[in-house]
Amino acid sequence: MPFTTARAQSSVASRRLVYPLCRLPLYSFVYFAIHLRCIAVYIMPFDLPRKTPNAPEAPQADPVRRVILNAASEAFAQQGYAATKLSVIAALASLPRSNVLYYFKSKANLYHGVLEDIAPGYLQACAPFQHDDEPLQALSRTVTSMIRLFEGRPFASKVLLQELKEGGRRIPGDFLERWASQARENTAHIRQWIGSGQLAPVNPEHVLPSVWAMAQSCVNMGWHAAGGPRPGIDYHAATASSVRLLLNGLAPATP
Repeated sequence: MPFTTARAQSSVASRRLVYPLCRLPLYSFVYFAIHLRCIAVYIMPFDLPRKTPNAPEAPQADPVRRVILNAASEAFAQQGYAATKLSVIAALASLPRSNVLYYFKSKANLYHGVLEDIAPGYLQACAPFQHDDEPLQALSRTVTSMIRLFEGRPFASKVLLQELKEGGRRIPGDFLERWASQARENTAHIRQWIGSGQLAPVNPEHVLPSVWAMAQSCVNMGWHAAGGPRPGIDYHAATASSVRLLLNGLAPATP
């Protein structure tokens, strides 16, 4: 077949194919395009871009880490930092020593983790007073909040209190600065309440340490006895006794 004849026939065939397509309605082309895309997805599924989420999900708290922190709190509270060994913490956690090191790398890091875990709760329990607070209610609230913290976290609380007694050099972050700032603010409120006759005339610098000592006596209850702390401490009764002592000691004299 001559080349010109074949080309002419091809042109005629093309016109016969294109002409009917041009007369099809628009939705037919959309339908045709969708099917082409489905075929492409089926043939080349890995070439299409994947949609990524806008933000990753927040990681969940690791339960193993919590178990290790609880075991370390108990060991440090009972034996102190220097005498505590990682093998003891691992035994309390029922984990291999290697697992403890995997999470915290060293005893110093683990001690740091215990303090870092309990410090925010202690700051919240010692929260600053408000200007519209009734003095005795504000002080009673502080005692109650601290005792509740010690009831829920007795070992970690004792570790923190012991560290504060030794100067708090190993407490992480700005805890000491924030704690001191809150204490100065609360002492200023107490001084104002004493000046206005809403509290008994005592030295305002001694009030907060006395309040803290009342609460801390609960966590220290029975620690001097052989065999460790006495089980079954009645924290409700301890709170009631502390509040009663506070009210009797700081209530202003009635005329």
